[in-house]
Amino acid sequence: MGALQRKSKYEHVPIEELYEAAFVEGEGIGTAYEYLVKWRVLLQLFKHQIRNIIVLGLPEKYGASMDFVLLADYQGCGVTIVDDRCKSVLKCRDVLREMNERGLIHKIPKVIEVDDLLNRQERNGVFDLAVSCEVLQRVAPLKRRDYIMNSLSIARYAAVFVPNKANGSHAKVSKLEAIELDDLHNLFKGYRIVDEGYVDMPPFPPGLKRRSKNTGRGSYRHLQDKVIVRLLDGWSKVERFSTGFKARKSHIAFVMAGEPPN
Repeated sequence: MGALQRKSKYEHVPIEELYEAAFVEGEGIGTAYEYLVKWRVLLQLFKHQIRNIIVLGLPEKYGASMDFVLLADYQGCGVTIVDDRCKSVLKCRDVLREMNERGLIHKIPKVIEVDDLLNRQERNGVFDLAVSCEVLQRVAPLKRRDYIMNSLSIARYAAVFVPNKANGSHAKVSKLEAIELDDLHNLFKGYRIVDEGYVDMPPFPPGLKRRSKNTGRGSYRHLQDKVIVRLLDGWSKVERFSTGFKARKSHIAFVMAGEPPN
């Protein structure tokens, strides 16, 4: 599919690239949809002159946060990825190489194995944005505030996405510890909240199996992919206007915050 020509910095979402990235990671359509809706949430932060990003931990289970890497590449930002698990670091490096070979990213980011995500990461640089998805829930509850404070000590803004505890069916399928939005909000006490809420309410049940890389060939596969990404894009717009049942149906809760107000 290859990299698309870059368009509007703040509005255009390259769904085809996000879709392809999910399959490079070994994930499926559910991860592709998650990436699409998270991308739209994060775009609002790029009006605050985001130039350098740190991915403060890789997902516990699904994917390797290639949506964050694509977003940084698309916006012309530097990006550094840190994680405290050797296996996840090695997987991330392999995925990044393939992303680069496919033309999905222009430059391979630095991926650094650290001893502890709670240690301050100044030695790796100064950042405008710290991001993570499916990371905070694997931090001990009494240390989660430390993780948030660490994020906002090394970056001007932080965006944290977690499994949504209000959606019991998703938590049951994923087997991940989930977090209530109110509890996540409370971890940011004293910081300036930019946005918070729920995302990732796909039109299919949790646990949808990933598509095999070898399924389908040629023009039929290409046409099917195009139809799927258009459907995902259309549904994501419906999700944005859904409110009443969003807490119970969304897979992810999030908070985005900045430094405390002066």
